[in-house]
Amino acid sequence: MIEELKSEGFNMLQALIHLVIAFVAGSMKGLHKIESKGFKFTSFVANAAVSSFVGVMFFFLSSWLEFPTSLCAAVTGIAGWMGGNLMDFLGLVLKKSVTNKLGTTITVEEEKIHSELINK
Repeated sequence: MIEELKSEGFNMLQALIHLVIAFVAGSMKGLHKIESKGFKFTSFVANAAVSSFVGVMFFFLSSWLEFPTSLCAAVTGIAGWMGGNLMDFLGLVLKKSVTNKLGTTITVEEEKIHSELINK
């Protein structure tokens, strides 16, 4: 399997570097939250893990779109900083577009969450 990835141009070192970028960005956001909410180790670790996952997913996406390496790093860092909020936002945007196409509506609670994510 690893040989197949290498033949398709996958670079494990690049993926690890971007994982670190996303982890650092997510960790910085977690440390930034300390001022308002206080430090909770479990929350910090969970935020860093989610940020790492989101950052790496966006690294894969930007690599697949053939962005330059420096732009991939920027996308990874921004996605890592946004972490779970970015995934929540994208999920709501997708749900809103699907419900609009199907002619259904989003509940008031979902609309409130959507507007809160946009205003963060």
